[in-house]
Amino acid sequence: MTLSVLQDQRYQDCASYAKKVEEEVFETASGREDYYQTVGKKILRIMAELQEKKRMRAASRATVKLTDEELLCLAAAWLSCN
Repeated sequence: MTLSVLQDQRYQDCASYAKKVEEEVFETASGREDYYQTVGKKILRIMAELQEKKRMRAASRATVKLTDEELLCLAAAWLSCN
């Protein structure tokens, strides 16, 4: 990793969050197997949340593309209502 990545606040926040979650799991796990299983579940949950956020951002950026004919129909309908 480059020095600039390590100084990036987002990286620092991510590393801090990962450390906090890992410490919580370590302290609450009843044994090694429980620790590994819980860490795995946490990783899968975080990955699913990130994928959902990515999907939501992509959906919000999607634009509707209309043909000229469709635009004219919409304009005519709007004018007839006003």
